Amino acid sequence: MCQQANRLQLEMGNNTKFPIFANNQGPCLLKHSIVQTTISHSDFSNYLFWDVDRTKIDFDRRKAWVIDRVLSHGMLSDWEKIKAFYGKETIQQVAMQLRYLDKRTLHFCAAYFDIPIEAFRCYTYALSNPGHWNY
Repeated sequence: MCQQANRLQLEMGNNTKFPIFANNQGPCLLKHSIVQTTISHSDFSNYLFWDVDRTKIDFDRRKAWVIDRVLSHGMLSDWEKIKAFYGKETIQQVAMQLRYLDKRTLHFCAAYFDIPIEAFRCYTYALSNPGHWNY
């Protein structure tokens, strides 16, 4: 495993950067740490942004909305794309502040980020707003 002595970035032609860590044995490439610098609407599933003009989505300004869509309705490939573009920390911060996540998504995020579900806003929000009784 590489030590984080000197961190460099190897830039590829498709706007993807691979972090490289150099140690005393030389540089090594971390395969699972892909940082994508640009993203477009064509990278995601077609149904994900069905209600808006896909060409006008600003992925930097509307990151909470994009992350919410991918978490709630996206596929695994969509998840990998937002993880590469926004990073794990940003997704974690946004997911913890969302007002609604279905139970499956909430438990996935809690397990993935290793955070108790009580720390998520959607969990405490749902407890403070009980639903109607089913008769």
